[in-house]
Amino acid sequence: MATVDIIDTVDAVDAVDAVNTDVVQNAVFRYKLEPHIIEAITRFAKVHQHNDRHEYKDCWKDWCNENHTMLDVEAKRLEKLGFNGDAYDKFFKSGRYYFRNKKSTKVEPVERKKYVGLKRETLRVMDDFINTINKNDIKNDSKTSPAKAFIQFCDKHSEAIKEQVESLTNEENMTEKDINDKLKKTFKNRYFQKLKKSSN
Repeated sequence: MATVDIIDTVDAVDAVDAVNTDVVQNAVFRYKLEPHIIEAITRFAKVHQHNDRHEYKDCWKDWCNENHTMLDVEAKRLEKLGFNGDAYDKFFKSGRYYFRNKKSTKVEPVERKKYVGLKRETLRVMDDFINTINKNDIKNDSKTSPAKAFIQFCDKHSEAIKEQVESLTNEENMTEKDINDKLKKTFKNRYFQKLKKSSN
């Protein structure tokens, strides 16, 4: 008799767990409107986009009265899904605060520039110079700023820079300003990477 009670208890616990699992799996946190409702509300919101809030609300009430059948069907659908709030309030807020300001045209993504790397020899010279600067800073208990280090690098390694500039000008058709920015950015990035490594 006792074994039957234990089995029944285990079955009951399993049944409760199954119900709880179903609830967790089907929990809805954002109730989406049907596409035709979104379209209708968006059309209304765009027409009344520049109305002040009182005028917008008055027009909204009239629009809801004209479209009550469609909106009632959607409200019932949301209720069946488990939505507990005021469906008409949801419709209003969707139109007033979201669809009204939503852009109708899709923004084209900006095309990325082609990546242009520096020669391995230039990168090696930069790394060697940065390592030297870091060793001197540690020895002298000082810190050289990346900007100051870059100026020192340009003074000391003008030949390597000249070769890199010629290469970028001839092969990549880069302007003098773009080349200068590229060298400076690459140097500073490598400088910070080395500082980060040495501090760890």
